[in-house]
Amino acid sequence: MLRATQPFYKTAFMLIVLFDGLTIVEPQVQIISPVKNQIIKFNQSVFFNCTVSLGKNITGTLEWRRDGVLIPTTKKSQYWASFELGALQKDEEGIYECTYSNGESDHVRVCLAEKPQGWPIKFTSPISTLVDEFPTLSCFAMGCPTPNITWFKNYLHQITAPGKDHKYSIDTEIPQPGNQTSDLRIIGVQLDDAGDYACIAVNALGSDSSTITLNVKGKDNPLPTIEAEKPKYTAEVGTKVTLVCVGEQVKDDVFTFVYWTFKGNMLSNSSEHYIVNDFYTLKAGGTPKVQTQLTFLKLNYEDSGNYSCKVDSARGIDSDIVMLEVIPKAQKGENQPKVKRLSEASSLWNSVGWLLREAGHSAHVVTS
Repeated sequence: MLRATQPFYKTAFMLIVLFDGLTIVEPQVQIISPVKNQIIKFNQSVFFNCTVSLGKNITGTLEWRRDGVLIPTTKKSQYWASFELGALQKDEEGIYECTYSNGESDHVRVCLAEKPQGWPIKFTSPISTLVDEFPTLSCFAMGCPTPNITWFKNYLHQITAPGKDHKYSIDTEIPQPGNQTSDLRIIGVQLDDAGDYACIAVNALGSDSSTITLNVKGKDNPLPTIEAEKPKYTAEVGTKVTLVCVGEQVKDDVFTFVYWTFKGNMLSNSSEHYIVNDFYTLKAGGTPKVQTQLTFLKLNYEDSGNYSCKVDSARGIDSDIVMLEVIPKAQKGENQPKVKRLSEASSLWNSVGWLLREAGHSAHVVTS
């Protein structure tokens, strides 16, 4: 019996080997240079090269194209094709594709290196919503290489999807090379979800961030507000000036923070140059209020700019802008109007002190 079957096994083995030797292997095209996300600077020389892996009895050629337009190659064989751009220019950016005769291809995006830029889209900040709704925060970023977008709350905690208790969903898309969009959806938003949401775009050259403020309002829970007493202050260098903002629905509790910022830096703590005072008032049956003051003891020109007064609580956040302009000291005989304004400011301060004394235990002063 074994003798009868042995020739069959040998024949089957020979057939398998024979057919395996005749198997047709499809060409595999691969771009070797430049690599994906390669950092290319203006006027930099760029070498393009692609190869193809061929099976037996297959012949053809490789061709390079940029955005569909044929590019003459300087060196070429049945297995590879290459060329070089001596100094890459802006108009030479695009999608470079290497294609074999049968249609097999590979492609790479070539662009001049660029740091990311990002900004909110669809809705302007701040965004207000109600408890249990499903707000969506959207961000767009562009750059080369294509940046990745991540989300943070209050610049402290990175947001991941689905997150704790399946609270978040994040939908990220690349609508075209170099651009990315990201939609952060909060499922069943609650009061403690209020805050600043930062979308941060990052690539190999750096990062950029933009902030979307989300206010969440309960059914019977009014949002805190804050507003500058006046939009602009003008004062002479070397003098003292006080910027004032007034907030409503602002309670003095551990969940509420009132502070000032300048050029992205928080000024909530006093220093030798400035003092921050917060005055809270709460009368029976009335609206909880706060007056926050930023006092500069001796102005210098670097103090000029836009200051932001801000209230941040579990019920929401709000802010307003105060502009400060520092001007040179007036010459002798020209400062009478200034003195009058300083006198008026002093009178106003005395009035505030009187009101606080009249309020008695329903008002107190917090000095940061």
